[in-house]
Amino acid sequence: MNNTHSSLTEGEIHRLMASQAYRQSNHPDHTKTHDVVRKWFVNRYPNFDQYNIKSDSSSGSPWKNLGNVLLVGEGNLSFAKSLLADRSSEITGMVATTYETERSLADEGKINANLLRRNGAVVIHNIDATHLEKEFGSQKFDTIIF
Repeated sequence: MNNTHSSLTEGEIHRLMASQAYRQSNHPDHTKTHDVVRKWFVNRYPNFDQYNIKSDSSSGSPWKNLGNVLLVGEGNLSFAKSLLADRSSEITGMVATTYETERSLADEGKINANLLRRNGAVVIHNIDATHLEKEFGSQKFDTIIF
């Protein structure tokens, strides 16, 4: 990861997003890898306002007043499930995406996807986060979380 975020190719971003460092939160390079990918997306999609997260310091949670939210690269969808369960997140709409196909999800991911759908969320699988415009075009979101 010696390259700057702007000089990385889509292929390199794909490899980073498929790496254990990106997918496993206990990996020593997890935070650094997420930072590189996040900066690449901010550079690639400058109109996406992924920093529209308001924090209520009394509760310590940054996930407040999210509005219509897009969750990119959700894996097993457990984060999306936790946001939906948190009333203080004030979600008015949710689209949760996974890079994996629905068929390749582990059982936990399938269960979470069904729960999210039953509660009004949209779950879309097999989404390449380097080409979000193909899926979402000009659709607007209040908050985007990678």
